[in-house]
Amino acid sequence: MRPDWICYPDKVVHVQTQQTWNAPANTNFNAIALAMRMAEPGDDIGFTGTHPGLSIGGGSKWNVNTVTWASGPVHDLIIRGLRPSATISGEISFQGSGALAPYNLKFIDFTAIATGQRGFMSYMNQGPFLGMEFEKLTLTDSNQLNKWWFRFHGPTQFRVEDCHQLTQNIEHFLYADNVQGDSSIINCSAIGNGRTMIQICNRGQSGPSGYGDILIQNCIATNPGRTEGASAYTIAGHIGGIIRIDSCKTIGANGGSCVVWGADNYGQIFNADGKQVDHVIIENCDFQATSADRDCVALSDCSLVEMGHNTINYNKNALRLDAVANQPLKDFRFTIPTPSNQGWIAPKKVVRGHSSSTTVTLSDIEIDALGEPLL
Repeated sequence: MRPDWICYPDKVVHVQTQQTWNAPANTNFNAIALAMRMAEPGDDIGFTGTHPGLSIGGGSKWNVNTVTWASGPVHDLIIRGLRPSATISGEISFQGSGALAPYNLKFIDFTAIATGQRGFMSYMNQGPFLGMEFEKLTLTDSNQLNKWWFRFHGPTQFRVEDCHQLTQNIEHFLYADNVQGDSSIINCSAIGNGRTMIQICNRGQSGPSGYGDILIQNCIATNPGRTEGASAYTIAGHIGGIIRIDSCKTIGANGGSCVVWGADNYGQIFNADGKQVDHVIIENCDFQATSADRDCVALSDCSLVEMGHNTINYNKNALRLDAVANQPLKDFRFTIPTPSNQGWIAPKKVVRGHSSSTTVTLSDIEIDALGEPLL
């Protein structure tokens, strides 16, 4: 696809008219921010070479790194890396709330270098930022560990696909709370996350309750929980929609592989059944950890769970139920084969209880009873 604009480190070219804006002498210059300020909804902005980070939707309009539109929020743009090289070195931040929040922005096919602790993409307690897409990004750093790569702090709706973290970081590959609509993380990988690869929460203090389907598919977390021993794929308190974790892997997890439970430490939000999580599906996953400090999968506060065709090789227990405050699952069912025949490699296949002092081991008969058809 031919872009409408081409950004070079020292100039911006409008492709159709060939009008060119050159970098002023002896001043800071941000070609991508300049092109975005001049673009119209629907424009495709290509760039090559290395460019600084930018702030979209807020801040001083006189700052060369800030993108604002006088007519309203910045929206419906594609920012695309062009071969042979395209890099953004620095943070992309989103600002604005309500009617002024940016939306429908797509970032595709470039290398992102984190130059500070906050990482590559973030915003704080604003939004909602809807229709945010990130595709084919290579994520690395400048020898300074960052906390996260994608940090959606407050209401958001997003798609992250084919993005790969090549260097370890302090906390998360992606951390989102109060998701507003169907969102997905597909074909992504991360190495050495200090806590989790993916964490999605629902917080009463961070805006309206999260809703929509969450898809985590074909993702690989290598050596997650490097410093804190958390679970690689963590969902806490998302009350509206289906949470599907499909064909994902953990390799060398230092903590758990997957946890889905309620979260009330930031203000309780419940669904109509009094639960904090709705429908959960965990299938076709491969969870490997021979030195983990947590059980492989932990579940509680869920209205309905379906689980099957997973490979588990763990030094801790394979599956823990009622992991938070001993809240029972309303319904639970396994797809075929049933868990007693799955051949999970773990000291115990399924346990129930909030802590090691209250843990009860389920027999094969009790485990298979979890798979009885729903009424």
